[in-house]
Amino acid sequence: MREGNRRGLVVALALAVAVTGCASLGPRPARQFSFSATGDGPRGDEDWELLRQYFAMEKEDGRSAFLLHVGDICAEHDTLPEEYYIRVADLFKTSPIPIIIVPGDNEWNDLDDPDQGWAYWERHFLAFEQNFPTRPPSGDSASYSRTSPGCRAASSSSA
Repeated sequence: MREGNRRGLVVALALAVAVTGCASLGPRPARQFSFSATGDGPRGDEDWELLRQYFAMEKEDGRSAFLLHVGDICAEHDTLPEEYYIRVADLFKTSPIPIIIVPGDNEWNDLDDPDQGWAYWERHFLAFEQNFPTRPPSGDSASYSRTSPGCRAASSSSA
C-alpha cells in the first residue's frame, strides 16, 4: 500500500471512530435552574439597603441559583474612584447567593479613562462568583425568577 493511501485510510478510520464515539453519547438532558437579575445600582443612598434586603429575599425565596447583575454599578460619571468599586464589591459579597456581574458602560467605557475603569472592574469583579462557597450551575436552560424591588432593575431570561 502506498504511503498516501495509508495516511488516507488512517484518517478515515480515525474519523469513523470519532463519529461513532460521539453518536453513542446521545443528547444530554437539559438541566434547568432559575436565576434572578438586577442592574443599574447601587446608585443612590437608598439602593445600598434595598440591595441588602433583596439579597435576603432571594435567599429566603430559595428559587434562584444565583443573581446576575447586568452592569452599571453607578450613575454615569467622568471618573469613578477605586474605593467605589471596593464598596460595591464588599456589598455584593454579603449576598447569601452567588452573584455574577457583567460590566456596564458607566463603570468602564463611559469614563474619561476607560482603561483605568476596566482595570478596577477586573480587579474587583472578574470571576466575582468565586467569592461564594457554592458556584452558579452550568446547564442547558434557565428560567428567570424576578427582579429586585426599587433598584431600577433590569430583567433577563433564557430558555
